[in-house]
Amino acid sequence: MRKLTFERAVLIVFILIILITTSDITGKYINKFIVGFNKPVVSSETRSNLGFATLLMNADGLFKNGDFEAAAKAYLTMTLNNTLNPEQKLHAYFRLGISQFNLQNYDLAMDSFIKVTSFNPNDSVAYNNAAVSAYREKDMEKAIELQQKALEKLPAVEYYYNLARMYEDNEEYELAADNFLVVTKGEQNITKTERIDPVRVKEKVARLQSKMGESVSETENNVLIVLKLKDTREILTINDSEMQLKQGDFTVQVESDKNTKKIVAEYDREKYDPYGLITELLWTVYKNDKALYKKTSDEISVNASAGGDYDVKLSIKYNGNKEMVSTKTVSIKENYSTIDNGSKDDIVVASPVVGDIKFNLLATYEQLFESSFDVSRSGYTDKNSVVWGKDRGVETSHNKKLSVDKASSLVVSNNSDKDAGLWINLDSLLKNGNMKGKIIRISFYGRKITDNADLFVSARVKMNDIIATTKERFSPPFQFEENSISVYIPEAASGLTVSIKTIANEQFNIDAFAVID
Repeated sequence: MRKLTFERAVLIVFILIILITTSDITGKYINKFIVGFNKPVVSSETRSNLGFATLLMNADGLFKNGDFEAAAKAYLTMTLNNTLNPEQKLHAYFRLGISQFNLQNYDLAMDSFIKVTSFNPNDSVAYNNAAVSAYREKDMEKAIELQQKALEKLPAVEYYYNLARMYEDNEEYELAADNFLVVTKGEQNITKTERIDPVRVKEKVARLQSKMGESVSETENNVLIVLKLKDTREILTINDSEMQLKQGDFTVQVESDKNTKKIVAEYDREKYDPYGLITELLWTVYKNDKALYKKTSDEISVNASAGGDYDVKLSIKYNGNKEMVSTKTVSIKENYSTIDNGSKDDIVVASPVVGDIKFNLLATYEQLFESSFDVSRSGYTDKNSVVWGKDRGVETSHNKKLSVDKASSLVVSNNSDKDAGLWINLDSLLKNGNMKGKIIRISFYGRKITDNADLFVSARVKMNDIIATTKERFSPPFQFEENSISVYIPEAASGLTVSIKTIANEQFNIDAFAVID
């Protein structure tokens, strides 16, 4: 056995010290790695973002599935989470507002959208949605105030449309016309095409301005630009409303003058017909079922005698093919009179006249632009109650030398600085229901007069509050050529409009417009 020298002993001890030290360091390192793997160090901001993502995924899933009640609760829980940053709370409040709106809790929705603006004072969509919520809550003053704030942040065409609808329902028709006119000015920037039909807007502007005798509004002159919405969030718009008479009722009283009694009746056309829809007011006074008096006017005064009953009937013809009838019975005694309001607001819709087809024998409707056809400021309503109108800056005239039916055709000149042309409201053709559930064909003969007069045709079908649009572009030659667009008319369809446009400073010629089912 070797003798353990001092030098060897020192060497062995040194090696042992190195091994023990290395083992301790390695153990600590391995332990630290294992601990770090099991319990990662995560910042509070990361934890907050992970929590927000989880909550948001749950809430958005409920929202997309249409479970707005559960979604509202989930978003409300998120708004109460103090770990969320302002941007995350803004999103939670916005979606909470949309959920509450869909649940018809309009007052709560308005509060949620207003809360969004506390995180971003320039959020125009939040102001717009708060305004529409207030409108649904029937707080018109608040709705108009909030909608104007949305426009201050962004002059978007949808915001002007909502404001116009608010003024319209508030019976402030001059302001409604002003803002509708701005919508037509920014027509090319409409993003909510499934909600806003520019043809219907133009018809309202034409009707309102024709009655008020105004051509250019102060509002339009003050608006230099109408912007296009680029926000991808849910933007609320107000549903379109049909142009109708406000009322078909009239006032009637008995006046005495010495020994004479008079039945005085009056219809307030200014109040009840804001759109100028009435074409005739016909009064008929009966006694014992015999007509004693007839007159066409806004008011009548008829001599009457005591001891009998008089029936005062007012027949209002309006909007082409509609009639509203109201009747009141006046009983005149020697010393007193009584009035029975009887029946009123009896609306009769006549069926469209579709039998007079001259050119296209397959057509349900046909317009040949004969000499009596004249598109005025308020539009032209033909015998089928189809309304034709033209955009601002567009002039029309008859071409009696060139047509497909040997009569006359229509020349359309776009003198404006943007795409413009004709618009047609074909709602009346849907009344008899024959076209519903079918694919129809809208046909016309067209030719260009100037070199670049391509035609842009849009057909819009209204179903409840949704609008489906079909578009086509045609490049007609200098001689007449048939063009057509096929459109599906669902059973739920309630409206049909068409527009035919060309670019600025171009001219085209059309004839034999037809609807074929």
